[in-house]
Amino acid sequence: MVKVLRALCGCLLISGCSHLNNSSPSHEEIESLVKKSESQYVEELSREIAIFDNVAFGLGLPLRKFLNDEQVVKGKMILDLGTGSGVLSLIALKNGARKSVATEINQYAVANAAYNAELLGFKGKMDVRLVPMDKQGAYSVIDDNERFDLIVSNPPQHPEQPTDIFEYSYADPELAFLRSILAGLKAHLTPSGKGVFALYDQGLELAHQMAREHGFDVDVLLKTYNRNGTYYLVEIRSLQGQVSGLQHTK
Repeated sequence: MVKVLRALCGCLLISGCSHLNNSSPSHEEIESLVKKSESQYVEELSREIAIFDNVAFGLGLPLRKFLNDEQVVKGKMILDLGTGSGVLSLIALKNGARKSVATEINQYAVANAAYNAELLGFKGKMDVRLVPMDKQGAYSVIDDNERFDLIVSNPPQHPEQPTDIFEYSYADPELAFLRSILAGLKAHLTPSGKGVFALYDQGLELAHQMAREHGFDVDVLLKTYNRNGTYYLVEIRSLQGQVSGLQHTK
């Protein structure tokens, strides 16, 4: 555990930059976060991961189950937008993904995801990047020439304004984050790549609207329900891309 903490602190202190109110945690802050962290068992990983204070675990069960499949992720380049604890990237890497780039606006989540990657032995395969508060957007820390086979996200969709860094994990009244994901999706997918997202009614409506504008096909892979409403697992592909072999429902 000490070795993991030292490696994490070294990594974050080298790569982290200060951006308004979400600067990278200091060495002392990381030590405190680790000491106060809770453990959460993840069925898809068959083990526990750490959850830091002010970090969303990631309860997108359909998306986690989707990634828990070698046929879906093996050998693929993954972009995990709004990674939280890093759980989606960790599941993809466990199932053979070549690499995951995981982004977050929450500086504590960046530290948390990097810590979990180190803990599970995926340090060299998981690139965790902090999104500046003054440069928000799905691809603000993604280079113009970076392309991915699979882009995943469980984006915030709750209709209220976030008032602290944790609330960015669920609150976005204008769906600005999802809107930025969809607007830049085509530019960051490989020709046969796809985006898979967990959406509610308003998010699905926006996806259909923007798909028409940007030349995408939207398929609902799963429709279910939770306390927040109807919940969809949605696949989006460029219209000229390959047809998915998954069972779809419109």
